[in-house]
Amino acid sequence: MSLENSAGAFTVERKSLLQFIPDCYYDYCTALEDTTPLSLPGWEPIPLNTSWPRALQLCPKPWRYRTGKELDNGRIRGTYNTYDGGGYVALMGYDFETAQAVLSETFGHGWVDRKTRAVILEFAVFNVNTNLLSIATYFHEVLATGVAFTTRRVETIELFTTEQGAVIFYHICQFLFMTMVFYHFIMLLYHLYQSRFDFFKSVWNMVDFLMIISSVASVAFYMVKSKTVLNNIKSIQNNPYYLVHFHAALHWANLENSAIAIAIFMVTIKLLNLIRFNPYVIYFFSSFRQSVAYQLSYLFIFLLMFHGFVISGRQFFGDTVREYSSYLQAVISQFEFLLGKAVPLDDLRREHPVLGPSFVFVYMLTMTIVLMNMIVSVLNESYIDAKTYVEESAEDLEMARFIAQRFEELLRGNKKRPEFKLYCDEATFMNMCQSEAEPNCLNSETIFKCTEERLEKVEKRLSALIRGSEKMNADNEREEADFLKLLNILATFNKSGPISSKSPC
Repeated sequence: MSLENSAGAFTVERKSLLQFIPDCYYDYCTALEDTTPLSLPGWEPIPLNTSWPRALQLCPKPWRYRTGKELDNGRIRGTYNTYDGGGYVALMGYDFETAQAVLSETFGHGWVDRKTRAVILEFAVFNVNTNLLSIATYFHEVLATGVAFTTRRVETIELFTTEQGAVIFYHICQFLFMTMVFYHFIMLLYHLYQSRFDFFKSVWNMVDFLMIISSVASVAFYMVKSKTVLNNIKSIQNNPYYLVHFHAALHWANLENSAIAIAIFMVTIKLLNLIRFNPYVIYFFSSFRQSVAYQLSYLFIFLLMFHGFVISGRQFFGDTVREYSSYLQAVISQFEFLLGKAVPLDDLRREHPVLGPSFVFVYMLTMTIVLMNMIVSVLNESYIDAKTYVEESAEDLEMARFIAQRFEELLRGNKKRPEFKLYCDEATFMNMCQSEAEPNCLNSETIFKCTEERLEKVEKRLSALIRGSEKMNADNEREEADFLKLLNILATFNKSGPISSKSPC
């Protein structure tokens, strides 16, 4: 009985729910996508027993489903979903009248209905003077709730150039870059073969590895992008009315830019390693080392508050504002806001007239003015301490002065370099110091060696002086004893008197 009552109650509840919501729609999913090959205008099904040629005559092209392989198109990433490359395609033509006719044929017969999840409008504009091809893509995305969002994306790639001089110079630079990349790649393989897994134990070897691999990847992506663009141009030349997509070329161009960005970042790290003997760089790294604990605590507070703003933005504006449409998009957008990108204040104000501007004000005040100044003050204090206590970086600073002196010599030319001597008694160290004062010496080990030798020489001289003094004292005592002996002899002689000649012998 209870089971029947439950079933009856459930049946009544389901029927009442269907009275309020007769149709149920879902968000976009590839598995649920409608792929009916042919439909009549208004999405009416084709009558049964209709031949294929007759069906093609009855169904206009915008009502025919075409796969991504047929369109030579890959997956398209929108704001809220990633869509398959296939769909129902309507060509707008090259003039306003043709576009109006296509729109009246499609939208006038219900081409866009409640089941539509995305309408993607794409067109390309080529500027011959600047050799740039811009691809504009407009998205009209509809969620299961019925709310619709419109976004746009404009991307630009460079095609072939017609300037002969620029082409030659560009190809020469490309050839040199590819040659250097190929050479360093071969050397990398050689070192990997020699060192095996020990190669990855060094941090700077990892930097070289990532730099070379990203450079090789950028060259490969460039070649694939150029080939894809060339094929698209040939397709347009063969048939101007052929449906051509540049999504693949844009995809390879984005991958190329990403690889170049990674390579430049690794080159910057390697450059910092090469100029690590610059005094300012030495102080900079020393300040970072001294403030590690403060930076870790600051990073925890920063991430905590940043994540709080991300969650709040998703809750307040995630339904209508593109920058907060997803968690990842919100993280990226807020980092871009910190780097100077314009905040979509109008969109936020349109959603919440008071909360939108207040959210932006509190976010910028907290993250930029408060937290950024905190890290700057920490680094400034550490930098001052690093300049005050320079003993830890004494050797690096000495090397920095030495390198600066060498660069000055190179800039001067072949002028004779003045010799500065540091004398350690008989030992002389040439061209090691900027003056005769030891604190200006460029090699602290030389100072220690010189000091030790000088102390040894002084000790030897002191020993010789002591021995000489002792010998002189002994000689003086001996001479004094001889002198006293002589005086005694003279005194004895005076007392006895002279010898008489009459006295008997």
